[in-house]
Amino acid sequence: PRTARVVVLLGLLLAAVAARPAAAEPGYVDNGTNAEGYHQITLYDGGTPPPADTTEGPYKADIRWTAADGRTRTYRVIVPQGLPSTAPYVVTMGGLYLCLGNTQATQNWEAHQGFAVVYAQGVGCSFNAGRCCGQAVRDNVDDVAYLQSVLGYTQSTWPRDVSRTMVAGFSNGAMMAYTFACLHPELVSSVGVDAGTDVAACRPTSPVAVRHVHGGADTVVPYDGTENASYCSCELPPVPSVLAQWRRADRETAAPVEATVLPAMGHKWATAADGLDATSTFVDFLLAHPRA
Repeated sequence: PRTARVVVLLGLLLAAVAARPAAAEPGYVDNGTNAEGYHQITLYDGGTPPPADTTEGPYKADIRWTAADGRTRTYRVIVPQGLPSTAPYVVTMGGLYLCLGNTQATQNWEAHQGFAVVYAQGVGCSFNAGRCCGQAVRDNVDDVAYLQSVLGYTQSTWPRDVSRTMVAGFSNGAMMAYTFACLHPELVSSVGVDAGTDVAACRPTSPVAVRHVHGGADTVVPYDGTENASYCSCELPPVPSVLAQWRRADRETAAPVEATVLPAMGHKWATAADGLDATSTFVDFLLAHPRA
């Protein structure tokens, strides 16, 4: 009888354990850090990234996943120490054929404080901003959906302050910033554009603060536009007309639209040597102009 009771109790215990819901899979794999200290995170089955741990220093990670079109997409995120529980973010993009590493080295957002930064990576180091550019346009890559995913994932890494979220970029990346802000103004508060223009069919109707920097000697994306840019066989609208459209959209809320033309500068990310540091300028603009 005693043995029987033990068997029954053991059976009940095993049944209770079996009835417990299985622990949820995390939805990601952390493959460790690379030589530069970036966690190598792979998402799967609709998973989201892990929370950033900044107890011992800035959190750095390369995030990758398989998008709906079967492509592997990736981005780099850096979360400094000392951010508020809901933090400002910058998502930034490079020019055509300028991949993530070049964008980071050139723009160097992490040298500044007070926000988290995402360095986006385009397919073939290009972004489909509409009429431009490169492989992303030829393959009709959905970079709008990509940026939506990136912004969504930030909420798992470190919650994002939607009133202080900037999309920024250089050249093709700047075009993508304009396109995304036009299509999804509810997701961003400002754009920071260097050497870009608007090549999308979208026309802004909702307020987003705009800070534009351009070289007066830029012959790749001319400030006054061109009817046929050779690298995309497409028209590039004049920057003044693009800014005028954003001013109309921003009129009711008085969201600022500001532009600086550096007469001697060509097609490049502006630095102090050019008379204005684009990264510092955009950081100040992001933090000074939250969405109402």
